Amino acid sequence: MTILELVAVIAVISVLVALSSGAIDAVKKRTLRLESEAVLAGIRGMLEQHRLRTGDYPVIDQGERSERALKLRRLLSASSAEMAFDGDAESAWIDGWGSAIYYAYSEQWQHGRYVLCSCGPDGLMQPENAAGWYDRNHVFNRDNLEGTGR
Repeated sequence: MTILELVAVIAVISVLVALSSGAIDAVKKRTLRLESEAVLAGIRGMLEQHRLRTGDYPVIDQGERSERALKLRRLLSASSAEMAFDGDAESAWIDGWGSAIYYAYSEQWQHGRYVLCSCGPDGLMQPENAAGWYDRNHVFNRDNLEGTGR
């Protein structure tokens, strides 16, 4: 085997590694997104069960993102123990990227919807305004996964 043949083999292997690493990265991104969507779907189901039992969604309109997520998890886990998932009601729900799930709802909002979302790969979000309107077009919110209710 000559040096030229050896260089050609190394070049082919390098191209194959580069192509497969791109595919692996795409699969990882998709997996994180699906994991986050599954968490949001589970929380949405628990929110609807809470609304059916009590007549309204849980009011949580104060605090940082992780505080809100922990408060929501404690409330929903306590009110529907049979539906709680991941067992630990003392830790906030997190998305696939490791950020706390965001939830907000106030009885004063005129539109009557809650805001539920994963803050996406960048972990950033611009929260709702005082009237409860969540701007999905804000630069921080464009990559967020929404689970907004009603």
